[in-house]
Amino acid sequence: MMSLSEKIGNNKGDKRMYTLPQTFCDTIIHLHSHKGQKWLADFPQLIHYCEERWRINIHIHFPLSYHFVAPARKADGSELVVKFFVEPSELLYEQEALTALAGENTVKIVDSDAEKGILLLEKLSPGCPLSSLSTKDEAALIAAGLMKSLWRMPHSDSTIETASRVYTNVSKRY
Repeated sequence: MMSLSEKIGNNKGDKRMYTLPQTFCDTIIHLHSHKGQKWLADFPQLIHYCEERWRINIHIHFPLSYHFVAPARKADGSELVVKFFVEPSELLYEQEALTALAGENTVKIVDSDAEKGILLLEKLSPGCPLSSLSTKDEAALIAAGLMKSLWRMPHSDSTIETASRVYTNVSKRY
């Protein structure tokens, strides 16, 4: 399978371009203005950097919304997922949350480059959707159990917004 950097082109004058969906590009520009435009212009170099640094091949992306997310494969055949952030601070929040959850019922972080806004994650393959279960009660019990297993109190130095912190901050203003 051809890697994404091969589809984008190489440094030997190959001008093939990988095209991101227009709706994704519009969202990036709407949310990030000039920084988003620059990020989109630099996207081919970001893919190339990522593939070179981690010796991976990035494949065609998953459905996109606010971040570029795509499957990747290492030379040994193991599968990963790459996630690119326009704003590195968003990466730091997600990284903090995933680290706090410590991989229990969540994806594990393999590596990251906060300066470039890249998270390298383990690839998880989903089971069956809850909607395929025989009863809504069974689906609700499984969902509730998962939510309970994910519940954590953040550390006092955490930057993650919580409902109690938001309430405290709003209460102080009035």
